[in-house]
Amino acid sequence: MIRSELIQKIADENPHLYQRDVERIVNTIFNEITDALAEGNRVELRGFGAFSVKKRDARTGRNPRTGESVHVEEKNVPFFKANRGAVTLRVLPDELAGFAALNPTYDLPLFIVIFGGILMGLIVGFIWEWIREAGERAAAARQARELASLRAEIKRLKGERHQGKDEVLALLDQAS
Repeated sequence: MIRSELIQKIADENPHLYQRDVERIVNTIFNEITDALAEGNRVELRGFGAFSVKKRDARTGRNPRTGESVHVEEKNVPFFKANRGAVTLRVLPDELAGFAALNPTYDLPLFIVIFGGILMGLIVGFIWEWIREAGERAAAARQARELASLRAEIKRLKGERHQGKDEVLALLDQAS
C-alpha cells in the first residue's frame, strides 16, 4: 500500500473527515516517525511493529562493475520489525458477514499471516501460469504426435528396398 492508498482508505472509513485533513494527519504521522528516526530514536506502533535505526560500521565493499575494492562509510539505516502479536483475520468482510450465517475469525501471529500471504501468492501464481501455458503444452503434444507419425511414415517409405539411402532420395524413388 502506498501513501495515497492509505489516505484514501482512511478517508473512506471516516466519512466525517475531509480528505485534506486525513492527508495532513497521515503526513504528520509519517513526518514524526521520520524525525524520530533521524534523531536515532525508536518508534513503536502497537499492534503493527517498531521502527528503529541500526548502525552499519564502515567496511570495504566491491564495485560491481569494475570489481575493485571501495571504502564504504559508516551509516545509519532504518529498520522495521513486525509485531509478533496476534492479528485477527475474518473470513468475510463485515459488510458481507450479514448475508452469511457465520463469519469465523482467527487470531494468528502477524508473521504467519505475512508468510501465508506470500505462500498463497506463489500458489496462485503457479496455478495461473500452469493454466496460461496449457495451450502451449497442448500444441507441443500435437507436434510430438505429428513428428512420431512422420517418422513412422518415413520408416515405412524407406522399407528394405531403400535401406542405407537418404530419406529424401527414398521419398523421391517412392514417388516415381
